[in-house]
Amino acid sequence: MNETSRPGLGRSLAELVIIFVGVSAAFFVENYRDDRQDLQALDQAVDGILFELDHYRDGSARHADGIAASLEQWETEAAAGRRAVPAHYTIPGALRPPAPAWETAVAGGVANLLEPSIRMDLGWYYNEFLGIHQNYVRRVEFAEREIFPLERLGPDAFYGDGGDLLPRFAVHMDLLRRFETDLRESARWADSLHDVLTETRGR
Repeated sequence: MNETSRPGLGRSLAELVIIFVGVSAAFFVENYRDDRQDLQALDQAVDGILFELDHYRDGSARHADGIAASLEQWETEAAAGRRAVPAHYTIPGALRPPAPAWETAVAGGVANLLEPSIRMDLGWYYNEFLGIHQNYVRRVEFAEREIFPLERLGPDAFYGDGGDLLPRFAVHMDLLRRFETDLRESARWADSLHDVLTETRGR
């Protein structure tokens, strides 16, 4: 009985081995396909983020130069002993910059495929970048509320009896200088992240 059952046992073992190999191969192929899809999604996300960083790097530097020119114009007048309307600068377009590439990567879970330190640096950068533009919104709102209406009255409206710039406008100028500095730092940071992503592709 044992001898007659051995061929059947052998066939059963062979069938089990074939099933095991087939299932393992299917899992391998499926995992390989998933990995390929993840890599493709990551590459697409990295391309979008690189484009976004490139745009924000150049834009931040350009607007920082615009703010610096506005501040320099006021300082030139002040140095000559002339009163002038406080410096102000408006970035064309929406007050709050969009970040579609990064936000899409986060919402779709693709950001989790980035190497952890790169993901943290990108998250920190975008948080700071959007944060300094929140401060910019307050500068624009202040200018619309306090500067533009008085501008019609002439430069004297911005100065006190002692000839000094009124405190609220002096604070505005200090915050505008800070925004210029923040934009320049943001441009350098975006450039650094751009280099890292270009070299590593986020892996």
